Amino acid sequence: MPTTGFHDIVLPEVIMSEFSGGDEFRTEIHEAGAGVEFRDAKWSEARGRWSLQTTNLTGAEKDIIIKFYRGRLGRGFSFRHKNWTEFTALADLIGTADGDSEMFELFHQVTDGLVSSFYRVVLPVAPADIDVTPFKLYEDAVEKVGGFTVDYRNGRVTYDSVTTKVGTDIFADEIASAYWIDSDGGTDLTVFNVSDKLIITGFATSGNNTVFGTPAVVQEVDNPGNRFRIDQVLVDESAGPTVTVRTMDGPALDVVLTWDGEFDNPVRFENDHLSARRIDFDVYHIDDISVIGVLPEEIIEPYVQ
Repeated sequence: MPTTGFHDIVLPEVIMSEFSGGDEFRTEIHEAGAGVEFRDAKWSEARGRWSLQTTNLTGAEKDIIIKFYRGRLGRGFSFRHKNWTEFTALADLIGTADGDSEMFELFHQVTDGLVSSFYRVVLPVAPADIDVTPFKLYEDAVEKVGGFTVDYRNGRVTYDSVTTKVGTDIFADEIASAYWIDSDGGTDLTVFNVSDKLIITGFATSGNNTVFGTPAVVQEVDNPGNRFRIDQVLVDESAGPTVTVRTMDGPALDVVLTWDGEFDNPVRFENDHLSARRIDFDVYHIDDISVIGVLPEEIIEPYVQ
């Protein structure tokens, strides 16, 4: 069994609702002889710290806390915690599309009128019930409905791929090296043959379709709004042959992406000791329970395309 890691589980409501705390920074202050201070900010982002001192727990509530604590091996495993003073994203900036990427990381933006800070959000909350603000993605302030997937474990949005089979008259050996000509006469796409795969890079459009093929044979992939990016062409000679095109419906160049939703914070218990005592019949007290934020880099999983 691993001794450290992350459990995708939220701190029980009986604990969460009573927490107090918030952001902390680390600043070293060096004082000169005349009293002049030199401040050195060690952290560029805040780390959260929350604590709970509670009394009058029922036996059932006490058991919930102890079982959760033991399940995390004290400080061993981090988990989800909702900071009730800051857990909502509203038109938070994700970034500006480069016209090529299909995966985008989520951020939470905090602005005080002078400085804007961006915090990586790795644990957005899935809308499991009506009490959770639903996740929404916007392109230039217009909501995008469908066509993307949210990774609620790593805080990523990935645009969906679309696979289309077209044509039965294109062979791999027919396209050793060819250029695609768009409707304006420009050379936007280069096609080259690698084994049984035709790799296409760049863009070419004709009307509402992305054009690809040989000079003698032109095939079309339906592409409303010229939004699809051709990512890969696979040739299957056993089927006729047929050409399968995998396209990526990524955002166009310079489109501004924002999002709405809720998010949790990754935290761990601050201590490896939990002290509980009985006050009266079915009345218990658990001494200070503190949790501390962990960095996103500690829990995020590698992105696999």
